[in-house]
Amino acid sequence: MALGKLAVGAWFGSESESVMERDVSTHRPVLLGEVIRFLNPRDGGIYVDATLGGGGHTEAILRACAPNGRVLAFDRDREAIYRSSKKLADEAERLRFISGSFAELGAHLDEDGTKEVDGIVADLGLSSDQLGDPDRGFSFALEGALDTKSTHREGRAHGIADEDIYESRIDAMNFALTHDDGVGENG
Repeated sequence: MALGKLAVGAWFGSESESVMERDVSTHRPVLLGEVIRFLNPRDGGIYVDATLGGGGHTEAILRACAPNGRVLAFDRDREAIYRSSKKLADEAERLRFISGSFAELGAHLDEDGTKEVDGIVADLGLSSDQLGDPDRGFSFALEGALDTKSTHREGRAHGIADEDIYESRIDAMNFALTHDDGVGENG
């Protein structure tokens, strides 16, 4: 597998409206023009969006590599894939959504029959969609349970949220401090 250019971006912005109340993303990738100029998508090229998120990079790549270019778009966040699939429904023939980590890139390219790609975009970090939804557990400004996994629904299926783990560790530390006066074995 040969890899082409790699462009790396970052998240920006925050939203007050809950993401769950809308079917489309409001996340806007920063430096989108610069990333697309660097990547230089061309007609017929094959590109990877390693972190689909709100679909902004994928949409711009698809526009730039039309009419025959393709994009494989990865995300662990199934809500992001759902929103982006609605947003990019007109491009379904040139777009493959992959629910999983970009760490599995090689296996998915092999499965797709793709031997090499012309470029990869990785917009690392959180999106404003994740930060703006109190139910996601990422927000600093909105009240909600702490649950910092992008696959939060899967984690909660086991009955454990991040806040439960943190609280149990705090309880254990408080117990140790009150029962041995904060002095270790060699005290």
